[in-house]
Amino acid sequence: MMNRVLTVLFILALSSQTFAQELHIPSFSFSKKKPVYITMADGTEIEGTIMDLDYQKGIIKKIKIEGLDGKNVKMKPENIKCMYLPQSGLDKFSKAMSVADDATKWKSAKLDANRLKKGYVYSEMSKVMMGKKEKELIFQLLNVSFSDKAKIYYDPFAKETMSVGVGGMTLAGGDAKSYYFKKGDEPAYKLDKKTYKKEFAQIWSDCPALVAKYGDDPKWTDFAKHVFEYTNDCE
Repeated sequence: MMNRVLTVLFILALSSQTFAQELHIPSFSFSKKKPVYITMADGTEIEGTIMDLDYQKGIIKKIKIEGLDGKNVKMKPENIKCMYLPQSGLDKFSKAMSVADDATKWKSAKLDANRLKKGYVYSEMSKVMMGKKEKELIFQLLNVSFSDKAKIYYDPFAKETMSVGVGGMTLAGGDAKSYYFKKGDEPAYKLDKKTYKKEFAQIWSDCPALVAKYGDDPKWTDFAKHVFEYTNDCE
């Protein structure tokens, strides 16, 4: 059984290379043995191991860790700036090839590439539009290696076009039908597959070359590629 799981995961990891420019596969299980690194809103850095993560509707609402001094520390998301969480062994294997190793591809100097290449998941606090309300929520960043100018966050409410499972266990998701998207310092907002083609020219209006290149028939499956080229090729 385990050999079947590993074989499928390896195939999925290889096939993920064809998807636009190395999006992280979202993670949902984390190691309670490896260190977690958290930066608080006031700049304080905390290291420890995960004891508990509480979710509400797919969003982290509370995190409890054991600090290096052995004391339990409870934190609310609104007090956290960003964090690196260690994936569980199986989750890590399923996306072992999802981060580019070529340092020349990295355009996110603010992120710790060494931690990401070791299988850590990066999440950060962001302002986000939820309907007409602006909130602050912690989202997993998916385009970790090219996120300086535009960010793709995992949408915890998104449906997917497909998923792959072995023995009733979901191993990897398919093509997400929506993401939360953020350009510059603007609040993130939900971007949907069904409206992307219609909104393409407006989204990338500050990069005429990108609009000219893909504007006639932009593909949702190329969304991360568009973000990658916007980051690297647009002024």
